[in-house]
Amino acid sequence: MLGIEDIRRLIPHAGSMCLLDSVAEYDDRRIVRGAVSQSDPSNPLRGADGLAAIHALEYAAQGMALHGALTGELACGFVLAAVHDVEMRVPWLHDIVETMEIEAAVVTQHKEVAMYRFAVSAGGSVLVAGRLTVALTGGFQQ
Repeated sequence: MLGIEDIRRLIPHAGSMCLLDSVAEYDDRRIVRGAVSQSDPSNPLRGADGLAAIHALEYAAQGMALHGALTGELACGFVLAAVHDVEMRVPWLHDIVETMEIEAAVVTQHKEVAMYRFAVSAGGSVLVAGRLTVALTGGFQQ
C-alpha cells in the first residue's frame, strides 16, 4: 500500500491539492485508492457551503494520474478532455466521514487518448460515478 508521501512524489499535485491519501491496490488496468480529505475544512476545492459532489471528478482525475504514473502509461502527462455519463447520487462530499474509495479502470487507450470508468464510494455506497477521457500531452511511453 502506498501512502500520501509516495503519492505526492508521483503526481504533480502539491500540498493540500494532493487529495489522495493511499493506494489500496492497482494493476495495469485498474487502481483503487483512498481519500479522507473531503471532510477537511481546508480542502482547496471546498467552497463556503462545503465540498460539492462535482469535485469527485478531481479525485478521479488524480487517481488516473497516479495510475498512469505507477504503470508508466500516462507518465508523459495529460489534460482532461471530456466527462461522460456522470451520476451524482449525493450533493456534497464534505459530510462523508468514512474514507472515500476511488476506483478507476481503463476502458480504452490509444496513442493520444485514454478513457477511464470511475466510481467514488464510501460506506459501501457509490456516491459519484462516470467516465473521464484524457488527451495525452506526449503519447504513451513505450
